[in-house]
Amino acid sequence: MIKKNDPDIVFFTPYIGGAMKLLLTLFSTVVCLTLAHAEDQKESPIVGAFGLKLGEKFDTKKAAWKQIVDGGFVFYGFTPSNPLKGFTHYYVNITPEDSLIYRIGAIQKFDSPFDASSEYDVVCHLLKQKYGVFEKQKLKDSLDRINRIKQGDRWIEVDLDEGQDPGIFLVYIDTHLMHEAEKQKILNKAAKTDASGL
Repeated sequence: MIKKNDPDIVFFTPYIGGAMKLLLTLFSTVVCLTLAHAEDQKESPIVGAFGLKLGEKFDTKKAAWKQIVDGGFVFYGFTPSNPLKGFTHYYVNITPEDSLIYRIGAIQKFDSPFDASSEYDVVCHLLKQKYGVFEKQKLKDSLDRINRIKQGDRWIEVDLDEGQDPGIFLVYIDTHLMHEAEKQKILNKAAKTDASGL
């Protein structure tokens, strides 16, 4: 039992106080350094890439090329004002009615799957450094080497193809505009379809 004026307790009090002060000083220093590091590592918002912004109007007359694939999806090629080293094919997908960019993509091809895999790791590191952590992968995505960073309606996906034609596929997507594009496409098709037989 501790007595009120125990000389042993009085003797150790300055040392306990000093140790506590030292611990509090160390703790506050660690917290300040951690917060400063977190501020330095603040993730950038996903706004676009390669000199284009998601949601901005794309002038189709300035497209480098145009390709329509199955399902009526239209890809417009462009020459980036701010390219990423090694990526050679750049494209956008836009809303049919008002030409707003909902997807910006880039492709890099390789001679071997090993080279592709090595560069994929570098691209993933750079994306994580700039935009924050990738979401937890589902098993299929993990096997297919697909990584995603999501920020609200916008996300970035980087996909590694280690097959016959190895490459990296990098896309920035505005999912709200993507759904709007799908809706516009359906309405446009419906308007041109004779529904009298329904």
